[in-house]
Formats: sequence, C-alpha cells, structure tokens
Amino acid sequence: MKSQDKDKKLDELITAAIGREDLKFDFDKWKGEHAEEIRVYESQRHQPGRLLNLIRGSGVLRYAAVAAIVAGVLIGVPRLTGGLTTIAWADVTERFKSVPFFSAAIYIKDDVTNEPKQIELWMSRGGKARLRTGTQVIFGDQGKVTRAFDIKTRAKVEADEHAGFLLQKLGSAKEFSLDSVMKVVFGGRMEDVTPLINPDAVVSRDMVVFDIQSTISPEWLRIWALRESRLPVRIKVWDPRDGEGTDVVFSYSREQPDEFFDPNAFAGLLRDSRGNSRANLAYAYLKDPGGRRITPEDMFEDSGFHMPQIKHVGITPKGAVWVIAEKASNRTPEGRVFYGFEEIADDLDRVYQEVYSSHRVDGDQSMEVFVPIGYPFDGNIPGKITLSCKMKDYEALGREPLVGTVELTQWKQNEMWPEGTIGSSPQELATTLAWQHANAKRYTGAERIIATIEGEPETDSAALTRERIRLRILVSQEKCAEAVELGQRLMPTLEDDYRRWKGYAPHPDAFTDYLRALAYTKRLDEVKQVWDKIKAIDPHIPDRLNKRARRHIEEDMQAGFKNAARILVPHLSREAHLTVEQINEMLQLDIKNDETFKHYVFWDWNPEFEKPEFKNWQRRLSELAEYYKTHPLPERMEILERDRDLEFAVRFTRMPGIDTHFAEPLRCKFGEYVYFYKYPESAGRLRMEDGLAEMKLQHDIVFKTEIEQPERIAVVLDYFGLEVVEVNEPRQVWVAKHDGRKLKDFKEVKAPGKVTAMSSGGLDLEYLFRSLMDQQNRDAKAAGPVIIDRTGLTQRVSLECPSFEGSEGLETARKWFAEEMGVTFTEEVRRMTTYIIRKRQ
Repeated sequence: MKSQDKDKKLDELITAAIGREDLKFDFDKWKGEHAEEIRVYESQRHQPGRLLNLIRGSGVLRYAAVAAIVAGVLIGVPRLTGGLTTIAWADVTERFKSVPFFSAAIYIKDDVTNEPKQIELWMSRGGKARLRTGTQVIFGDQGKVTRAFDIKTRAKVEADEHAGFLLQKLGSAKEFSLDSVMKVVFGGRMEDVTPLINPDAVVSRDMVVFDIQSTISPEWLRIWALRESRLPVRIKVWDPRDGEGTDVVFSYSREQPDEFFDPNAFAGLLRDSRGNSRANLAYAYLKDPGGRRITPEDMFEDSGFHMPQIKHVGITPKGAVWVIAEKASNRTPEGRVFYGFEEIADDLDRVYQEVYSSHRVDGDQSMEVFVPIGYPFDGNIPGKITLSCKMKDYEALGREPLVGTVELTQWKQNEMWPEGTIGSSPQELATTLAWQHANAKRYTGAERIIATIEGEPETDSAALTRERIRLRILVSQEKCAEAVELGQRLMPTLEDDYRRWKGYAPHPDAFTDYLRALAYTKRLDEVKQVWDKIKAIDPHIPDRLNKRARRHIEEDMQAGFKNAARILVPHLSREAHLTVEQINEMLQLDIKNDETFKHYVFWDWNPEFEKPEFKNWQRRLSELAEYYKTHPLPERMEILERDRDLEFAVRFTRMPGIDTHFAEPLRCKFGEYVYFYKYPESAGRLRMEDGLAEMKLQHDIVFKTEIEQPERIAVVLDYFGLEVVEVNEPRQVWVAKHDGRKLKDFKEVKAPGKVTAMSSGGLDLEYLFRSLMDQQNRDAKAAGPVIIDRTGLTQRVSLECPSFEGSEGLETARKWFAEEMGVTFTEEVRRMTTYIIRKRQ
C-alpha cells in the first residue's frame, strides 16, 4: 500500500471507529515529529507496546481508543493486527446481520453476591425464536411470544416477563441487529453511541474489543469480536457501583430443524412421554453442529440404551411408591437385559428399598414398588421423586452404571396401583421389607412391621410369612429353644404350603431356619427326620401339565434342595460345630466330593487340606505330637527348629491328641513375622537393624491356646537374642484433612492400577492409611511418612486399596485420596516414637 493510501485508509478507519466525522487527525505532521522513533520501532518489532506509548505521549489521548488501528495500518504491528485486515464497528454489525442462526447464553447478576440468572436463547433468521429460563421453555415468532411451557409441571404457562421482553425486542427486527441485542442487555438504557476500540483490552491478535461508556451512569459495555470472521462472541455490561452485570456468550451454527422452533411438537413431547427427563425437554430437537451429544436421548442413541417411559406412578396411603413403565427393557452388547428403574430418591433424603419388581414381555412393561425405610410408619409426603435407571452387574462389565434419571413432581397421591398390574398386596410388600430388616439384623424395624400384619398363618400367606420372619429373628438372636417351639407349631402349615400348587416348583428354603434351630440345640436326629420328611412330600402338580413341564418342575425341585443344602450346610458346620461326616449323615450328602462345596471352609475340614502343602503340615503335626509323647509340653510356649524346609499353607492348628496347645509354622522372613510388634500403633514406625528383616525362619512355635500374637512375637525376639528400643526422633508426618465434599458411594471408588486389597463391605480410611504406611515401610527402615488422621471420616470410603509401594506410591496416594475422597495431606516434622529391633546390647 502506498503512503498516501495508508493515510487515507487510516483517516477512514479512525472516523468509522470514533463515529464522528468532524474529528480529523494530521498524521503527516505526527509522522514528521516522530520519524526517528518510528524507524527504531520498525527495526524492533518485538516491542509492540512502544508505538502505542508514542501515540499517547503525543497528547492525542482522545484517540487512544483507536491506537491499535493506527499501529496496525501504519507499520503492521504483529501483536495487535499481525498483518490482518483491521475492522470497524460497522463491519461487526453488518456481519452479525448475515448469519442464518445464532444462540446466546445470557447471565444476569443484579448484585455482587447474588448467583446469576441464566437465559438460553436461540434465534433463526426467519424470526423464529426459542428461549429457556429456569424451568420455562418459551417460543416466539416475529417478536411475539407464541407459547410457553414449564418442564417441571409439564404444563402450558404464562411466559416469564423478562424473557418476553427480550423476545419482543430481539425478534421484531427484519434481520438480526446487534444494536438491539446491546440495548436489551443494557436494560434499554443505552444511548446512541458507537462503540470504540479499546486496545488495552486486547490480549490476542485474532480478537478485537469495543467499549461503550454510558453518558448518564458509570455503567459500561464491552464487545469482543473475532477479527477474521467479524462475529461478536461476547458482550459484557458492568455497573461499578454494585457489581451488577450481564454477560452474553454467542455461538453460531447452521440452522436448527423446524421442530426445534415448533411449540406444537414440544407440547407433544410433554403429552406423550412422562419419562422424558428435564434435560431432554429443555433441549428437545436441538442438534450440535459438531455432532456431539446434547441430551440423554442423544446418548441413548449412541449406547443403545433408553429411559423407560413412565405410564403410571403413585404413592399408596402408607407411603409405597409404585411405578409402571413401558419400553422398559434395555440390553447390553453382551446380551444382558435389565428392566425398569433400579433406584429411587426424594427431596426428604429418605432411604428406599425395592420390595417388588416384575416385567411383562407382552408390552415390555415393568412394575416396581419402592418403600421408604420407615414404611409403613413414615407418613411424610415428598415434593419431588427421582427415579434412576441403572445397569445391573455394571461392575463385572466395567461400565458406568447410570443410564439416566427422571424427576417427578406429580403423581397419584394416596392411590393404589391399577388392578391387574402389581401382583402383591400391601401386606406382602410389608413382609418383603420386614425380611430385608431381619436379614440386615435390624430386628426392631422388622418386628414393628410384622406387628401390623394380621391374619392366621394357616389361611393367609402374609401371616405365614410373618411367622417365618419371627422364626428367622429368633434363630439369629440365638433364642434357639423358642425357635424350636415356633418351628414345631409351623411345620404342618409349612408342609401344606409346600404341597400347594402356586404355579411353580416349591422350594424347601422355608424349612431351613427350623432345621438350624434343631441343630443348634443338638437335636441331630430330628434334623435328619425333618429333612427326610420334607423330601418325601409329594407336591400337587396339576394334571394339565405335559410331561416336559412336569420334568422341568422335578428338576427345579432337585435344584431347590441343592440350594437349601448350600444355605444350610455352612450354618451347621461353623455355628453348630457339626463335622462333615455328621452333616453328610443328616442331609444325605457327600460334601468332600460335591462341586457345590469345593470352595467352602468347614469347621473341621477344608478342601485345601487335600493339597500337598496341607498334607506336609499334617505330617509335621503328627511328628510334633509324637515328639511330645516323650517331652513335656511347654508351660506357655517354645520354639523348635526344623531340620528341613517344607512348604506349608496354614497358620496354626492343634496337634493330634493335644487340645491344650497350638502349633504354628514359622516359614517366612523374620521381618514379616515381627512386623506386627505393637501393631497398629507401630505402623510405619518399626525399624530393624541391617540384615534382620531378610533373615529366613525355619522353625515351629508351640504355644498354649490362649496366648495371643504379641506374646508370641516377644518370645521370637528373645529366642534370637534381640531387643526393642523405643527412640523419640523427628519423623516426617502427613496430617490428613477432608475438604468437606460429599463422599462417593464407596463401591465406585477403585484403585488406579494394581489392587492390593478389596472388600465388598468397603474399606475405611484407617485401613487405607495403615496400608500406605505398611507399604512404604517394606524395608523396615521407618523412612516413610507417619499419617495422622484429622479427617473425622469413619465410614467406608473405597472398594479397593491401591499399591502405595516405592517413591511413586506417595504421589499415587496424594492424587488418589484427593480426587476420590477430597482428602489432602499437609507435611510436617514431629518427634515421634520409633521402635528399633536390634541385637541385645
């Protein structure tokens, strides 16, 4: 560009940017006065702020707003324009008029401490508009509100006043008007002032910033626009008096489908699908131009999952929540099928239990009933219910369990479910919850519920279940004499119930609690008699069933007895202390050769005992028993050295013919056995002299049955001529604190990488912190951190424990505890006791 052309273009840009034609600037004079400085600057373009300072120092402060344009056109400053075409405000407004569709997220804050109100706006060039504010979705056409809906109540409503005003102002123009947008966000108080470029607000070469200062208040407005596309991306209004402000963030894309702006299509969604979540409704028919998922419905299309569609929902007079849904089944790629809803929550933060679940293939309909834990005595009525559809067995599949949720605020209150749907009476639902209480040892809750169930067990199935629950509670509470008496009374009714046809094969599980009570009271002959009597019952099977159906029923009955034995046998072994031979005799089993029990551990026998390492120990026990025929048993304990190294797979057991003493094999490294000296107090604080921890043990310790591990460790130390010295020394300490966040369900918290421990019941911080200290002290040098727990958390926090070994283990610990539980550590140095094991001085 020639010099005179530059000057002319510059003059035009300044005039357009300032918006006043009567302002001119003599650049020839200015360039002459600063020729040398400009020459130096052109050779040092890595100092992009220097020319701007020159302009400001020239006394032309009123032109500071267009300093970026001056620098860019005059010598092409890379930082401000990078050689790109400069733009004026008129370019931005013209470009905005040309877009076919835009959306805007508007945030309005009316005080510095208030949370902002969000409004989402979508506008099409044809005058169609849609807006969401709070729970309202509002449709507009040519500046007028056509219809408004509330996605919470799922009803037509009057449009929000502010949203209606916004649609009126923005939609009345024939084409998109950025000036209209600015007036709306300025609250209608903006005067006719053209925005000026603010070079100080520019932080990127591909962005230009315009400002407007109100002439009647301290309020100001700022617009950010992209230099290449000339499209505005953000508008901000600010009032410095009280922090009141409005932010508008623009997005642009191709036009949305016609359904997106169609209030009739939206109304159809409200009518036809109560199961639609609020997210589905708020963004119904919205398509992301980049192909990303917007709603749960989009996500379901990708995953193959969908939300069940709720047909009926209600709460009974006693507080049971029942749900009937259609299109209820989901199937995983592995072929696993799950139905309906898995969980429920309400705004009263109550815990619910599922007490009924059924699925009809015809119509793909699911029926579920949930009751609060205080049922049927909790008369509170929630204001909101949230149903969750979850994948069952998700841990085995390694997937996120949640398919989606549905929030409900309307249902049939104090109504029962439609006839012919849920196949249980309210009394039967109550007994289901009572069973759950009884099995969880919440006996008071179970007894409160069954006290409300009326009827006689001979004529009412719910009443019979009531008595069975009482029997279970008596057995669990070890009131076995009372349990035997109740079981004897119930036997005739249980036999009749087992014999009665219910449409499926009968199961003998109903008799197991009575059999347990008999075994616990050592009435072993009666256990065998009752078991034989049950197996001899000939249940009534309708003659109309064909041979194939009858064969299936007979197979199910055999499986039922096998399952009852699987449940009963562990109780008879571990609690009644019956031998495998006694159980075999009573229940006509062959436990040692039955695959059902191959992983069971019995009171007197373990399948593992058949392995070589167990047989080795059995031989060693026989040798020790033979030894003590000619030697006195120790008064408390003694250590015997073995002449050969054998593999053993036990801790300690009795020797044949000797009931007063145990024998324990010491076949490990010395450090592994004595590590638990004064444990858990000594966790991370035990140090051993060089060589001791790796010393191999090839000994047996024989001790009286009442002697605990600490005394045994002391004898081992003495045997090897060692002592423990307690030293108070400076130690690195990690003080653990919690940031107050809500903890995850512990089943969702898993180890990153290698797993060193897992518990289905969950692990608490005490265990995890001990594990961290133990793993950091594998070398018994007491060089790792000592953890002091100041979190106040006592509940289970994780399903698994990670590996914390090595120097990388400390970083793993910091990251894992912080991200999964909100637990952080502060490092300190404190004087603490270290336990040093050394040769006796």
